[in-house]
Amino acid sequence: MNLDGLPKASDDLLKIPPQEVPDLIHSLLEQRSLSTLVQEIHREMVSRDPALRKQARKALRHLGFPE
Repeated sequence: MNLDGLPKASDDLLKIPPQEVPDLIHSLLEQRSLSTLVQEIHREMVSRDPALRKQARKALRHLGFPE
């Protein structure tokens, strides 16, 4: 995770317990960082690395996005 405590990629996001995700989303919105995070996760979704693609899918579900 980055210095301000907000996730910057799927691996950071998946370290956050599910019960903390609503507060995290609120913080991301306040910091105007949600779209940046989702863009990074989408970049991971098109990676050549299947493990990174799988991790990105998990991260989107962790945020509450359907497949």
